[in-house]
Amino acid sequence: MGKIGIDRLSEELGDLLDDYAEEVAEAVKDSAKARAAQVKKEIKQNSPKDTGEYAKGWSVTTIKEGKEAIGAVVHNKKEPQLAHLLEFGHAKQNGGRVEGHPHIGPAEQKAVKAFVDDIKKAVAGK
Repeated sequence: MGKIGIDRLSEELGDLLDDYAEEVAEAVKDSAKARAAQVKKEIKQNSPKDTGEYAKGWSVTTIKEGKEAIGAVVHNKKEPQLAHLLEFGHAKQNGGRVEGHPHIGPAEQKAVKAFVDDIKKAVAGK
């Protein structure tokens, strides 16, 4: 960047800020995709396995992606109704209770922390 006249200063600053915003938005989208895949993999590994169908059913779906934003959902396509029951436990039909097997929450918490760290690095330009 060479000498800039005062009349072009605001235009140059605007261009620099636009470039920075694009870089950060791209980093956020890349991180979101990577963290969603990480959550899927971790949930799959830590899912309770009876027949294995529940563990195999985990998937990532991108629900919206624009220039500056992305939304991704990790969900179970094969056995969605079991996720809550297995995560938190449930009552048995003839009394008693089945203990929960936390496998979704820990993966989510780990990914959120990593995602925040990724965003801090992107904003800092590292």
